Amino acid sequence: MSRWQGPSYLERSHRDGDAYALVMLHTDVNMSKDALFRLWEDAEYRVCADGAANQLRSSSSVAIPDLICGDFDSAEPSTIAYYRNMGCDIQYRSCQDTTDFTKCLQELHARKTEGKTEYDSILVLCSTGGRLDHVMAIVQTLYIANDMEPDIPVLLVSDNSLSFLLQPGHHVINVKSKMRGDWCGLVPMGKPCERVTTSGLKWNLNNQCLAFGELVSTSNTFSGDYPEEVTVETDAPLLWTMGIVWNA
Repeated sequence: MSRWQGPSYLERSHRDGDAYALVMLHTDVNMSKDALFRLWEDAEYRVCADGAANQLRSSSSVAIPDLICGDFDSAEPSTIAYYRNMGCDIQYRSCQDTTDFTKCLQELHARKTEGKTEYDSILVLCSTGGRLDHVMAIVQTLYIANDMEPDIPVLLVSDNSLSFLLQPGHHVINVKSKMRGDWCGLVPMGKPCERVTTSGLKWNLNNQCLAFGELVSTSNTFSGDYPEEVTVETDAPLLWTMGIVWNA
């Protein structure tokens, strides 16, 4: 059984001492500066994916990443030079078969293996709007991340949603939080989930199949008694996504 903290993990008082690495992707992160830099400040290790370094530099003169990684097709040379002079580790990876997000996770994993950092989870600041192919590439990296570090949860955090990939098995998701939004969804990615059972949702599933072309549980919500937990049993990888409210 796997337990997930859900949006409560984004609240400083609910992490129970867990340490997280923060990865900022080169997308429009539209959350408030207060929310962004609270997550930045609390992180054990901070990574910018390529052009995200431009965004960070333009929004703050004091936030210095530990690592900038990518193929540097979008990071400005002046930005790379600036952060190198500030002591940031700059890692160029030229492979075009992996995204900058994947490159960052590979570098993080290498540093953890070498004992240079330690973390219990990875929070990824990203946008789930914009180009659909970019969104699909971000989800694809969740699959790669599980193969790389299966015991480290990777959570996608945007201005209005929290998403993570559920592996086959039984999951308990803590949804009790002042940041919880009204909606949630279960999306089968890559292949059908033949048997999915849930509790705590308005429209629960009972050993049902989720598959594109058949049933996909989008625009779901929570049961009327506002449960503290949602349970999901799945026989194949399944993307959980839910609304969050930053100014709650």
